[in-house]
Amino acid sequence: MYGESEKCHMPERFRTSEFSERDLELIEQLKRKGPSDPESHILIATWSDEEKERVESDPHSRTRIEFNLKRAKIYRAAKFYRGAWEDSESVRQAAFNEGEQDLFDQAMALMDEIDSERG
Repeated sequence: MYGESEKCHMPERFRTSEFSERDLELIEQLKRKGPSDPESHILIATWSDEEKERVESDPHSRTRIEFNLKRAKIYRAAKFYRGAWEDSESVRQAAFNEGEQDLFDQAMALMDEIDSERG
C-alpha cells in the first residue's frame, strides 16, 4: 500500500477508491450514453439531489465546494470534460473566495488534468 506522501503524487485518474459504487455507476452511464441522454440526466439529477440534501444540512461552505469538486471528478472520469471544467472552475473560484487553499489546489490540478486529457 502507498504511504500518504505517495498517494498525493498519484495521478487523479487512478484514484477510483474515492468513488462510491453509486458514483461509479453514474460514471459508467455517462461514458455509455453521455450526459444529455434522458436516463443519464435522471441519474445525475438524482445523485445531485441526494448529495445536495447532505450538503445543505451542513452550514460550512467547504461542504458545498467539496460537492462541486466531487461532481467535477465524476464528470472527468466519464470524459465529460465541459461539465468537469465548469465545476472545477466553480470550485476554484469558491475555494479562493473562502480561503480553502487545499480545495483550490485540487481544482487547479483537476483543470490541468482535464487540459492534458482533452489534448
